[in-house]
Amino acid sequence: MLLHLLDVHSPDPDIDACAQAVLDARAIERELERYSPDLAAKPRWLVLNKLDMVEDPAAVQDRICHELGWTGPVFGISALTGEGTQALTGALQSWLDEQQRSAHAHDEDPRFTRGDPDAGDEQDAPDSTDPDDPRFSR
Repeated sequence: MLLHLLDVHSPDPDIDACAQAVLDARAIERELERYSPDLAAKPRWLVLNKLDMVEDPAAVQDRICHELGWTGPVFGISALTGEGTQALTGALQSWLDEQQRSAHAHDEDPRFTRGDPDAGDEQDAPDSTDPDDPRFSR
C-alpha cells in the first residue's frame, strides 16, 4: 500500500497549492514507474494534508481528484491537529487485516487438520478423546 501525502495549502499566497499538489503527485507517479513497475502497481490512497487550512475542503479535494483522474480512496487530514488521522489509520488497519485474511484464506493449520479419512491418514492428528493418547497419561 502506498499513501500519496499531498499538502493542499501553502503559506505563500502566490502559489496555487492545488496545482502544486497535482504536479507533485504526477512527479511521484513518474518516479515510481521509473524506479519499479512492481512498486508503481501497488494499491494507492490519496492523503490530502492541511485541508483544515483551506476555505472549502470539499472543493479542494474535488479539484485535485479531478485533475489527477483519481478514483481511489481519499482521506483528508491535518498533520498539525491530528484531524482525520484516526479515520486514515483505521481504514489502513482494516485494509491490512483484509489483505492478511485474503493471503491466508486457504491456509490450514496442521494442528487442526485430521487428514483425509478416505486416504487412511487420520492418524496425522492425535485424537484428544483417545485414552491411549500420551498427552493424557499420568
